[in-house]
Amino acid sequence: MAPRWSPDSWRSRPIEQIPAYPNVTALNEVEKQLATFPPLVFAGEARELKSKLARVAAGEAFLLQGGDCAESFAEHRADAIRDFFRVFLQMAVVLTYAGGSPVVKVGRIAGQFAKPRSALTETQDGKALPSYRGDIINGIEFTEAARVPDPQRLLMAYRQSAATLNLLRAFAQGGYANLEHVHRWNLGFVKDSPQSTLVFVTRLALDALLFAGIVLFGVGVFWKDRRAHLARAAAWSLFGVFWFLQFPSYVEKDDPLNALGTAVALPIFLYLGYHEKLSYDWKEEYQPLRFLAVGAFWAAAIYFTVDRIPALSGTLIQVVTDQTAALLNSVSSGYTVGPVAYGANTGLWRVDGEELYAPIRIEEVGA
Repeated sequence: MAPRWSPDSWRSRPIEQIPAYPNVTALNEVEKQLATFPPLVFAGEARELKSKLARVAAGEAFLLQGGDCAESFAEHRADAIRDFFRVFLQMAVVLTYAGGSPVVKVGRIAGQFAKPRSALTETQDGKALPSYRGDIINGIEFTEAARVPDPQRLLMAYRQSAATLNLLRAFAQGGYANLEHVHRWNLGFVKDSPQSTLVFVTRLALDALLFAGIVLFGVGVFWKDRRAHLARAAAWSLFGVFWFLQFPSYVEKDDPLNALGTAVALPIFLYLGYHEKLSYDWKEEYQPLRFLAVGAFWAAAIYFTVDRIPALSGTLIQVVTDQTAALLNSVSSGYTVGPVAYGANTGLWRVDGEELYAPIRIEEVGA
């Protein structure tokens, strides 16, 4: 049986790359202080990672591990942590689609402040100083004072690691890691390119297609004339084309249910349009067909209005998430709702396909 691990068991092992602290007393004081701090990673998280790594070892998942060679105190910024998290998620999505298996993500971050060195000293302009071993030990500046190992740097490394982990957990649990966001990030590189203009024009064309179908349905529903059948026939055809053109985007998002729905929409709606044309030719009013047209008109009009106007979308999302959080709190308290994330959709009309959402978070009661 392997010897039981303890926080001090590493001291009995062969040690390389250990710095020589000139003030051992100060080092011992810092170690005692660190021993009283909360753990950066909890036992449950370690056990969960072990179970996931077991799947990797069994060939049931893929391991993605990455990060900086060494973190630095000077570059500890929220945007840098966010960008690392974003790139990591993008890589994981690519690997998931390419490999067809889950990806276990292990970040080299929140504590990677040390650098092993091949030499004890570094020489510049004929002057030799102790090698830079990472911000957790000494400074990168080529001065005698900066290269002296400082135990206080251990405390700074702990604080920055804790802050980094808190931000990463917030990103992971607060909706930032949503697959829709990752998809939008992957398209971000074409934001200011001709491809972006093409995407915008395509969206406007689809909006025009849907709007024209709604107008024709309105005419077909409220016009008391036999030619209303022709308006409804044209509207069904436009609706079928509109939904069929959504098919590629749902395939790209790996959404088989909606992809299937948009694929079958065109033949179904063309079939309904054909029967409207028959009703016109036969001079008959088939009431079930008219009821379908009335329902389609109101459903599409409400969807178009709410979905395309950010203020209405945000209000509806906020109401739904508030009620969802209230329902969750009736079972287990601690759920709170964040503000609606509008992204670039702050005007009268939605300018891109960015999703609007309000995150539901879990907070400790009394925290």
